[in-house]
Amino acid sequence: MLRVARTLADLEATDAIRRVHLAEALSYRRIAFGWDALVR
Repeated sequence: MLRVARTLADLEATDAIRRVHLAEALSYRRIAFGWDALVR
C-alpha cells in the first residue's frame, strides 16, 4: 500500500505522502480484493 501511495505522490510531484494518497491507495486495495473474489 505504501508503494502505491508513494507512486501517487510522485505523480503529483510532491515529496510527502499525504492522507489523500493513502486513501486512494486503500481504495485500490479494496477494488483488488473485490475483483479477486469475483474471479474465483
